[in-house]
Amino acid sequence: MPDYSYLRNITPEQTIELAREQTCQGIAWTYNEPTIWHEFSFDSAKLAKKAGLYTVYVSNGYINEDPLREISPFLDAINVDVKAFDDDFYEKVCKAHLEPVLKTCELAKELDIHLEVTYLVIPGYNDSVDEVRQFCRWVVDKLGSITPVHFSRFHPDYRMTDVPMTPIETM
Repeated sequence: MPDYSYLRNITPEQTIELAREQTCQGIAWTYNEPTIWHEFSFDSAKLAKKAGLYTVYVSNGYINEDPLREISPFLDAINVDVKAFDDDFYEKVCKAHLEPVLKTCELAKELDIHLEVTYLVIPGYNDSVDEVRQFCRWVVDKLGSITPVHFSRFHPDYRMTDVPMTPIETM
């Protein structure tokens, strides 16, 4: 059994206090989807802005329009992780759909939140030149040619341990 004794519950106020104590310039909610605990990140983001800290979401892009609109005045940037540019992949692997992720990107742009998009390159799933081209074309057409795009190297983990790491040559 893992040791979770180092974990503790903290309030939004304590989050900001901790960031200031550590002389952080900002707060990023990442590696645990921030939209699943919207109330906490929303309350924290409001306090962070009052404290002069910047705020960033790193998200899978699955957020409804109203919560994104609600937090947008307090969110400086969002990085949306696009797992593939193919709805079949999203259905089979993510048990979700691509369209809501794309809509989140478009809404973030509309709301003037600094947007960056990360494309996870998974060997044999979404690494075809054609799919990557289609993704890049969509970014330019819908989000603008100055939208930063990051290509991320896949590493085997969780339910995809049988898929090899993305070769350097592919990247």
